[in-house]
Amino acid sequence: MAKWEYVNNSESIDDAVEWWLKRPGTMHVVVRLHEENTKRWYDVVVVTKAWLVNHITGLTGSNQSVSYVYIPHGLLVLPDATGAELEGHLNSALSDPGVMLLAKREHERQVGLSG
Repeated sequence: MAKWEYVNNSESIDDAVEWWLKRPGTMHVVVRLHEENTKRWYDVVVVTKAWLVNHITGLTGSNQSVSYVYIPHGLLVLPDATGAELEGHLNSALSDPGVMLLAKREHERQVGLSG
């Protein structure tokens, strides 16, 4: 299984992860995926289906709650779940070699754009 960890810009990563595991439809989380046998890592933005649907549907109708939705390349969307079940989906997805490949390609694309 791939090695990964939660990352966040806030002061308390534990609080942010706990919040996300209880209410995943309300926020995203960032995980750092470590490439085996190298010192390279890639950050991946993770959301649930509910988060994605909530943000997209907020753009429509008379109750328009957001004016835009920014969907980054490499967004990992998981099935709706909470707690251990949600972390199980995350572990499963991050263990898929295709996710590492996509994260690596996204990183290379970003580096190419900035260089």
